[in-house]
Amino acid sequence: MKIVVLEWICGGGMLQIDTAAIPQSLREEGWGMVTSLVACLAHASSRRDLPTQLKLEITVAQDVRMTGGAAPDCNLHSIPHGSQMIDDLIPNQWIELALSHDVAIVIAPEIDLILPRIVAMLRNYGANLWNCEEPFLTQASDKLVTAELFSRSGIAHPATLRLDQLTTAWLDEHASPGPSVPRWVVKLRTGAGCEQLSVHTCWTREEIMHELADLYSVAWEGREAERFIIQPWISGKSFSCSAICQNRLIDWMPLMTQEFTENFKYAGGKFVDANQHSSPHELLERAVLSLGGCPLGWLGVDLVYSDVHQCWLVIEVNPRFTTSLVSLMGQPLLYERISRAICRDLMARRE
Repeated sequence: MKIVVLEWICGGGMLQIDTAAIPQSLREEGWGMVTSLVACLAHASSRRDLPTQLKLEITVAQDVRMTGGAAPDCNLHSIPHGSQMIDDLIPNQWIELALSHDVAIVIAPEIDLILPRIVAMLRNYGANLWNCEEPFLTQASDKLVTAELFSRSGIAHPATLRLDQLTTAWLDEHASPGPSVPRWVVKLRTGAGCEQLSVHTCWTREEIMHELADLYSVAWEGREAERFIIQPWISGKSFSCSAICQNRLIDWMPLMTQEFTENFKYAGGKFVDANQHSSPHELLERAVLSLGGCPLGWLGVDLVYSDVHQCWLVIEVNPRFTTSLVSLMGQPLLYERISRAICRDLMARRE
């Protein structure tokens, strides 16, 4: 069985951008997910209980400018600088790679709906992908749509509003209780991680818009503001929980903390002691299934345990591989479990 891994950052999606302009952190995170996934697939392929015809042959697309270290146990397919791009989104080699393998796995960010656009393009060409399907994929990639669906399904989630609709009255209604000045989070509707996320300690709409104008040097009105959402800051501890999905069956991984730097850069996570916090699997599962369609493959859910309300709130669903995979692969028992689950689901995908 032939598998190809198509990771957007290091696999050719950024050919038109000078490598000096690509943050090293993005390159490291992208290649870290690739090497962890390849190691997992290779381990699954080595199992003696697999029929010979189902042994895995793994290929990885790699932008030649980003050598970043070889991924073990796979074939590297070099994407040369100057390759033709399709819709300024993917190199044309991705089409051939996806169609010449039994299953393709796309790893890409939701920023500007890059992930749903790539998946739709490859599926339109007839590729067999181990990625979430529509409408789940786009509804999870757009944080405003996610919030609306959570609200309809009664999923605990921060109040969310499109930024161009913001009023001081809305801020008054959703400010955290207490004498201190309330804090607010502004972020892209279709962002990934902490991309273009900012935190504001303000009472009024005018204050927030003024701070955003200073931060980005643009007029925060009209179409620009439509791209962003605003939510109250939730005081508490941040967590994530990953899962492998197949036919609406969800196999949850252990709960992990999420650590961030002072300027809101992701700084890794640690496994959570079950005696400290038990994973709210029922809430997580309801949140995932509320987004409709078919969750397929790997996904991650971000959540917060609120200090004020002493309860869980789901922040967002990431319909893709996340950097948590790297940490999970470092645990021998999880490594075996994830290898078996991924192999099982890929086999089902082939059939």
